Amino acid sequence: FLDEICKIYPIWICPFRLNRSLEQWFLAGKKGQKVDLLDNFFVDIGLYGVPGVKNFNPEICTRKIEEKCRQLGGFQMLYADTFMTREEFHQMFNHKLYWKVREDYKIESHLPEVYDKINRRARI
Repeated sequence: FLDEICKIYPIWICPFRLNRSLEQWFLAGKKGQKVDLLDNFFVDIGLYGVPGVKNFNPEICTRKIEEKCRQLGGFQMLYADTFMTREEFHQMFNHKLYWKVREDYKIESHLPEVYDKINRRARI
Protein backbone atom coordinates (compact mmCIF):
# COMPACT_ATOMS: atom_id res chain seq x y z
CA PHE A 1 0.00 0.00 0.00
CA LEU A 2 2.71 2.50 0.98
CA ASP A 3 4.82 1.62 -2.05
CA GLU A 4 1.84 2.25 -4.31
CA ILE A 5 0.91 5.68 -2.92
CA CYS A 6 4.28 7.23 -2.10
CA LYS A 7 7.35 5.00 -2.60
CA ILE A 8 9.15 6.59 0.34
CA TYR A 9 12.12 4.69 1.76
CA PRO A 10 13.50 3.75 4.18
CA ILE A 11 10.50 2.60 6.20
CA TRP A 12 10.88 2.46 9.98
CA ILE A 13 8.86 -0.39 11.50
CA CYS A 14 8.44 -0.51 15.26
CA PRO A 15 6.09 -3.17 16.65
CA PHE A 16 4.64 -2.54 20.08
CA ARG A 17 2.00 -3.84 22.43
CA LEU A 18 -0.30 -1.73 24.57
CA ASN A 19 -0.84 -2.92 28.11
CA ARG A 20 -3.97 -0.95 28.94
CA SER A 21 -7.51 -0.79 27.62
CA LEU A 22 -8.27 1.07 24.41
CA GLU A 23 -10.19 3.72 26.36
CA GLN A 24 -7.20 4.43 28.60
CA TRP A 25 -5.12 4.98 25.48
CA PHE A 26 -7.69 7.26 23.80
CA LEU A 27 -8.12 4.69 21.01
CA ALA A 28 -11.38 3.77 19.35
CA GLY A 29 -10.47 0.78 17.20
CA LYS A 30 -13.02 -0.58 14.74
CA LYS A 31 -16.62 -0.04 15.74
CA GLY A 32 -17.70 -2.93 17.96
CA GLN A 33 -14.20 -4.43 17.87
CA LYS A 34 -13.12 -6.20 21.04
CA VAL A 35 -9.36 -6.05 21.36
CA ASP A 36 -7.33 -8.00 23.88
CA LEU A 37 -4.30 -5.75 24.03
CA LEU A 38 -2.16 -8.33 25.76
CA ASP A 39 -2.40 -10.54 22.67
CA ASN A 40 -2.54 -7.90 19.92
CA PHE A 41 0.27 -5.77 18.65
CA PHE A 42 0.34 -2.52 16.74
CA VAL A 43 3.08 -1.39 14.37
CA ASP A 44 4.35 2.18 14.25
CA ILE A 45 5.44 2.90 10.68
CA GLY A 46 7.61 5.88 9.83
CA LEU A 47 8.43 6.96 6.30
CA TYR A 48 11.74 8.75 5.72
CA GLY A 49 13.16 9.95 2.45
CA VAL A 50 12.15 11.43 -0.86
CA PRO A 51 8.86 10.28 -2.44
CA GLY A 52 9.36 8.17 -5.56
CA VAL A 53 6.00 8.91 -7.21
CA LYS A 54 5.31 11.70 -9.68
CA ASN A 55 3.30 14.71 -8.48
CA PHE A 56 3.58 13.65 -4.83
CA ASN A 57 1.19 15.57 -2.58
CA PRO A 58 1.89 15.12 1.16
CA GLU A 59 -1.67 15.98 2.20
CA ILE A 60 -3.27 13.51 -0.23
CA CYS A 61 -0.79 10.79 0.74
CA THR A 62 -1.32 11.37 4.47
CA ARG A 63 -5.11 11.34 4.05
CA LYS A 64 -4.90 7.97 2.25
CA ILE A 65 -2.76 6.54 5.06
CA GLU A 66 -5.14 7.92 7.71
CA GLU A 67 -8.10 6.36 5.92
CA LYS A 68 -6.34 2.97 5.71
CA CYS A 69 -5.55 3.16 9.44
CA ARG A 70 -9.22 3.77 10.27
CA GLN A 71 -10.29 0.90 7.99
CA LEU A 72 -7.90 -1.46 9.78
CA GLY A 73 -8.86 -0.30 13.28
CA GLY A 74 -5.48 1.34 13.75
CA PHE A 75 -4.51 4.86 14.67
CA GLN A 76 -2.08 7.58 13.78
CA MET A 77 0.63 8.44 16.26
CA LEU A 78 -0.04 11.98 17.43
CA TYR A 79 3.52 13.24 17.10
CA ALA A 80 2.87 13.58 13.36
CA ASP A 81 0.67 16.08 11.54
CA THR A 82 -2.79 14.89 10.63
CA PHE A 83 -5.14 16.06 7.92
CA MET A 84 -8.20 14.21 9.23
CA THR A 85 -11.44 16.07 9.68
CA ARG A 86 -12.67 16.42 13.25
CA GLU A 87 -15.25 13.68 12.54
CA GLU A 88 -12.59 11.31 11.17
CA PHE A 89 -10.39 12.04 14.20
CA HIS A 90 -13.28 11.15 16.52
CA GLN A 91 -13.74 7.87 14.60
CA MET A 92 -10.10 6.98 15.18
CA PHE A 93 -9.81 8.08 18.80
CA ASN A 94 -12.16 7.46 21.72
CA HIS A 95 -13.06 10.77 23.34
CA LYS A 96 -15.26 9.48 26.19
CA LEU A 97 -12.64 9.70 28.96
CA TYR A 98 -10.98 12.74 27.36
CA TRP A 99 -14.20 14.80 27.43
CA LYS A 100 -14.94 13.68 31.00
CA VAL A 101 -11.53 14.88 32.23
CA ARG A 102 -11.87 18.18 30.37
CA GLU A 103 -15.29 18.71 31.95
CA ASP A 104 -14.28 17.56 35.46
CA TYR A 105 -11.33 19.96 35.54
CA LYS A 106 -13.22 22.74 33.73
CA ILE A 107 -10.48 23.27 31.17
CA GLU A 108 -12.62 23.61 28.04
CA SER A 109 -11.96 27.35 27.81
CA HIS A 110 -8.33 27.17 28.99
CA LEU A 111 -6.68 24.46 26.91
CA PRO A 112 -7.22 23.72 23.23
CA GLU A 113 -8.71 20.39 22.23
CA VAL A 114 -6.11 17.80 21.22
CA TYR A 115 -7.43 17.86 17.62
CA ASP A 116 -6.62 21.57 17.37
CA LYS A 117 -3.05 20.88 18.49
CA ILE A 118 -2.21 18.19 15.95
CA ASN A 119 -4.37 18.96 12.91
CA ARG A 120 -2.43 20.92 10.33
CA ARG A 121 -5.42 22.95 9.08
CA ALA A 122 -6.63 23.77 12.61
CA ARG A 123 -3.23 25.33 13.46
CA ILE A 124 -3.08 27.58 10.40
